[in-house]
This record gives sequence, C-alpha cells and structure tokens, in this order.
Amino acid sequence: MSRFTLFAFLLLAATGARATVSFDVAADRLDDINGSPVPAGALVLLVADTDGDGLGQVTAGEVSLRSFLDGASGDDLIVYRSDLSALGIGGSYGVSTGGLELGGAGSGQWSQGDALYLVWFPSLSLSSGSVSPGEAYGARALGVTPADGANEAFVYVAPINGGTFGGARIPLSSTNLRSDLSTINPATAPSVEAPTAVSITAASAILGGQVTAENGGAVTARGVVYSVASANPDPVIGGGGVSTLSSSGGTGVFSVAAPGLTSGITYRYRAFATNSVATGYSASAVFTTDTQLNLINGLASVAREMHPGDLHRFRFTLDSARFLNLTTGGAGLRARLYNSLGQLIAEQSVAGNVAFANLLLSSGTHTLELFRDPGVGTATPYTLAVDASSEVQARPDGAVGASLSSLTGNNVYFPTTQQLTLVSPDSRIVTGYVTGTNRGNISDRLSFQGTPGDTYFSVIYYNQAGANITAQITAGTYQTALMAPASPAAWVRAAVTPTRRAVQLRRSHNFIIGLKSLHNANATDTVSILVNTR
Repeated sequence: MSRFTLFAFLLLAATGARATVSFDVAADRLDDINGSPVPAGALVLLVADTDGDGLGQVTAGEVSLRSFLDGASGDDLIVYRSDLSALGIGGSYGVSTGGLELGGAGSGQWSQGDALYLVWFPSLSLSSGSVSPGEAYGARALGVTPADGANEAFVYVAPINGGTFGGARIPLSSTNLRSDLSTINPATAPSVEAPTAVSITAASAILGGQVTAENGGAVTARGVVYSVASANPDPVIGGGGVSTLSSSGGTGVFSVAAPGLTSGITYRYRAFATNSVATGYSASAVFTTDTQLNLINGLASVAREMHPGDLHRFRFTLDSARFLNLTTGGAGLRARLYNSLGQLIAEQSVAGNVAFANLLLSSGTHTLELFRDPGVGTATPYTLAVDASSEVQARPDGAVGASLSSLTGNNVYFPTTQQLTLVSPDSRIVTGYVTGTNRGNISDRLSFQGTPGDTYFSVIYYNQAGANITAQITAGTYQTALMAPASPAAWVRAAVTPTRRAVQLRRSHNFIIGLKSLHNANATDTVSILVNTR
C-alpha cells in the first residue's frame, strides 16, 4: 500500500500580526459511499470545531470559505477548501495550505486546541456554492489546532505499515476513509399552506389546506382547526373554543367537512400537520357562514364588521316582483347580486359604499355577496340596508272616445263600464278611438285585441301611422312600443260601417277592445264601442 505523510506546522507572523497556521495534508485513500475512490476534482474541506462538541452532522447550506458546515448557527468552521486534482490519483489527497489566519466568523472563533477534521464530498467540486439535503460525504478527525508559536507535526501512514496518527496507532477502520454519511436537514414541523374555505352555507363549510413538506419527519396527522373569530382569533390545537377536524394522508392538498356551524358567524381557521417533531400551521384565514335576511314589509338592515379577505353572503326571498334599493356604509366593500336563477344582475367592482338603485327583481330567492379586499388589518364595521318594499305593478289603462280629446275611461278599470256609443242611421262610417296608457310603475308594452266585424258590420282598425292593423288587432298580436310609466298614450282608431241590411233591421253591434300588459298577463283593462243603427 502506498504511503503518504500528514504534516501540520504552525507559522507565526511578524510581531503584531495575527497568528497563522499552515498544513501539509496527505491521505492515502478517500472513498465514496460505494467504497470506490473519490474522483479527482471532488471537494475537500478542512474544518475546525470551534466549541469542542465534535463535528456535527453536515446540514444543507453554504460551503464557502469561513462559512459553517453545520448551518448558519453552527460552530464547525470551514478554514480551507481544495480538491483531489493535485495528485491525479483517485482517492489520493495532498495539499499544502500556506498560512491560514486564526480567528473566525461570527460566533465561531478558531483558536488553539480546536479539533480539526477532513471532510470530502465525492459529487461536489470547488465551484459548488452549497450542499443539498441527501448529499453524500465522508469525514475523519485529523487532530487539534496547535498553540500559537508551536511547530508540531502529525504523521499519517497506513496501519499496515505501523504508522501513528496523533501519537496513537491508527485503527484498521481508518485505512480507507470511506464516505458513509449523508447531509440532512434537522427535522422541523411540517410546512402547511393555502388554507381554503369553499361550499359555505348557513350551517357548514368545506375547509382545507396543503401540506407542502414533511421537513424530516413523516406526517402523522393533519387537518383544520377553527374557532369563532371574536372568541379566539388565532386557533391552535387545544386552544380555547377551538374545534379540530382531522384528515388522512401525508403531504398534498386535503379538505374536511365542517358541519354544525352557526348562521352569520365569522370563523378563524388554520390548516395544520403534525410529525414526530412538532405541529405546523398555515396562516390564519377567515370565512363567514351565510345569512338569510328576513324582510319585514320589504325592509331589512344589518350592522356587522368584516375582516380583510372575507365574504358575507346574504339571501332574501321575495313573494312577488319588486324594486330593490340597497346600500352599505362603513367599510369599503365590493358587491355582487344574483337573481333567483343564479344570474349576476348587478355588480360593484370598486371598493367603497355599495349602492344598487331601483333594480327589478322577480319573485324567488336572491343572493347578495359583499366582500372586502385581502390585506393586513382588523375587522371594520359596516351597515347594510335593504329596501324591497315597492312592489312591481303593471297596469294598462284603456279609454275610448269619439275623438282623442273626448275620452271615457282614463283611470277607470274593468269591470267598470267604459263604453262609447255611436249611431249610424244610414250605413255611414262611424269612428271611435281606443287609447292605452301605462299606469304601472315599470316600463311595459301593451297589447290590443278587438272584436272583428260580422255579416252586418265591417270594422277596420288603424294604428297611429294610419296603417291597417285589423288582422293583428283581431288576433290579439298588436303591441305598442315599450312605454315608460305615465308616458303618452298609444291609440288605435276603429272605423265601423253597418250594411244597409243592418240599418233596415235596426241592428246593433258591441265591439270589445281588451288591453293587456306584456309584463304581467293578468293585468288587463277593457273598453267597448257600441254601434247602433237607430
């Protein structure tokens, strides 16, 4: 077996300078974890244990000169960096360091008596800036740092040649310095992120999170903790008023059902995971259960407070079509309003006081969402006022007259009689006008349907433009343009001509004209034109 010699010399600088030491290091064999010689170019470190507790297990981190091999808060100081390229023989290491200044970095101060170690990384090189978890390495003691001014030599030879190491015979296990260790990260609590709350109702929610790392210890439990926000704003397992929900599994996304919640209450919650070391928690988040608003005479009001990032969902039921006026004050909020079909019908996308005015809502259950932008801060008070007291009314109002200036029936409604009587003694054309006015509180279209002529009387209906609309009127398909409430009336002219036979027989005919709301088919009015021949 080849023989190499290990020497260490203490060099003193000129008077007034800091003490320095230098080393000549040679090793006969550095192996990797498989027992094979470490390749040329592998990273080799000289490390000083500055507090006497031995070389700690290498943890992932920086491996630059004067950094700590066992982490930023450690004590094993890297005092020299080199590689196996000098000798060009696999596993064989030799270096002359030159003067290395005693002292230290941070709390680690290299001084007399500190133990020295040789540490090598088969898969790293001088260009490597850091060591990763799981990286294989080897480590063996060299000796201790000599006193200032001393010149002590350490000799290393293979045990088969009877050499000594630090004055003692080298154990056989040290013949091949084998890499049989690997870097680790000390086990810590699991990393937990992304708390989520979905499918929120008045009495339940689905809560969850994500375990992103076990951090050196297998996850043995995970789940969610929650509490009423006003009672415990920072829930942890075993905390006052805290409920715990458990989920199976290790890392990854998970969710759990949270039943038995109270309507309209804000809860704080955190996802958690436990390993053999500790329990890790996600950031704290909030959610609020849904609320059913009870409208009294169409009115409701709420005074609450809202945390950053929270959403308050209110549902309210209308027994008929109504106009909605809604406002908030206090905290700057955004809002979305959905109708009974789940369609978005109004939205405020800029945070501030919400104001929805004169929105037409049909009967059914509607949903209002108020929410606050995420951010840092505490809960802020706000008020909500809902006014759905104004019921939607569709009211067509028919009137009839021999001219548009002499009408009967304005503001009079069926079944009260609204009739125009015309006389045609000699088969002459007689004319009547029927008007339709929108007396409701909603824009509406009105349809007209009139009695057709018969054997004794012919009738032609004309619109305001003078067009013949008889077929549409008698079929009930004639409609006005959209009419705003109290807008000018639309009208139809009826021209009736009795036959001579009708005159001879003194016949009469009553033409019925009905008006109907297109918004509400049950809203109607009726007028008539009675034509006599005597």
